[in-house]
Amino acid sequence: MIRPAAVLFALAAALALPPAASAQPFAPATTLSGFGSQPALAEIDGAALSASGASVVAGTSESGGNRRAVAALGNATAARGFGPTSGAFDVSFASTAAGDTALTFTVGHVAYLVTCRGTRCRPTVRVGTSAVKPESAVAVQPGSGRTIVMWRGHTSRGNRLQWRITTGDKLGAVHTLGEFGDTPKLATDASGRTVAVWLDRRSGRRGVRTAARRVGEFLRPTSVTTATAGDLELSTSDGGSYVAAWLAGPNGRNPEGPAGTVQVSTRTPTRSFGAPTSLGTGSTVSLAGSPDGHAVVAADRHVAGLSVVVSAARRTPGGAFSALTDISPPQFVSDAFGAQAAVGDGGRALVSWASGPDPTNPTTPVGVFATLAPPSGAFEAPQLLDGTARVAQPTGAAVTPGAAVVAWTGPQGAKLARA
Repeated sequence: MIRPAAVLFALAAALALPPAASAQPFAPATTLSGFGSQPALAEIDGAALSASGASVVAGTSESGGNRRAVAALGNATAARGFGPTSGAFDVSFASTAAGDTALTFTVGHVAYLVTCRGTRCRPTVRVGTSAVKPESAVAVQPGSGRTIVMWRGHTSRGNRLQWRITTGDKLGAVHTLGEFGDTPKLATDASGRTVAVWLDRRSGRRGVRTAARRVGEFLRPTSVTTATAGDLELSTSDGGSYVAAWLAGPNGRNPEGPAGTVQVSTRTPTRSFGAPTSLGTGSTVSLAGSPDGHAVVAADRHVAGLSVVVSAARRTPGGAFSALTDISPPQFVSDAFGAQAAVGDGGRALVSWASGPDPTNPTTPVGVFATLAPPSGAFEAPQLLDGTARVAQPTGAAVTPGAAVVAWTGPQGAKLARA
């Protein structure tokens, strides 16, 4: 559902003014080919930067109703396709500072996985099947590149969360977690510890569940929160500083109009997830963590009727999150494709989003936007990256101390802007 932007004209006009040249860090966008013959209908699902500055952009291409999982690896200007040539959806993506990348996606009721080191990719493999949508998730261990994938599978006892892990170049046996849930998320630190979170599907429960493993099987699942939750996200640092973020409240799981309180919970290598902390209200949640432990949450919030404002909260390693602070003017943003957060070592942060025309306010800013924040400073005025991309859509964002990228699709094709 697309959310119209606000009629708060004064604020919109002020924030929409072109900032000074020093506040325009992104260069003109370049084209990424390989997103199909109808790239305006293609989709970006994520972006990453390696420590060397090489970019990765993952998503799906679109050609006459045929969607395929694709990725542009290692600063490539053309994406390559993976797996079946049509029917791909639910792309999940992970990448490390060393350039190890994993992509999992669904075709029908089958989850697929492809792993790459730099620009060299292994053949796409079938991970598992499901009686429902697999909603597969993936994580890559920093340093080793070892990959773990989890999906909503099916056993003789019914639907269960299942997982597999790579050993060398081989995908290992199927393991069953013994519990079922929605939208599982995975994160792996440099020690090899993997933490999973998912939305509780047990009878009468709607909260957030979690389990962790170091070697062998996942430990017994526990609850992070028993309150109704939605839009779940998870990140970790290399050292094992994990953050979970979600929308709390009865409407957090409502795809037609999500709304609630943005909450976070953190865990360390020696302590499980603590009591949730509320950051403010929102309708979408995006969470990003850096290898050294910084974290950023971006959220969309409905204000003044149908108006939407993008906000962000930040965390230093081991510290507490700040409250959500508005970083955009009111705009016409989608609940399905909210703002995307990214953060690099040292705390440099990036948030990107796309907005469409507001039928009630033609002066509302339209297009793809991004804003950067230095490690100890506020976010800059949003920069318009593409005024021709005038529909609600997802963006991909990534940032390091020395580089930043934002990716999107539009009528002029898939694009990548670099700062």
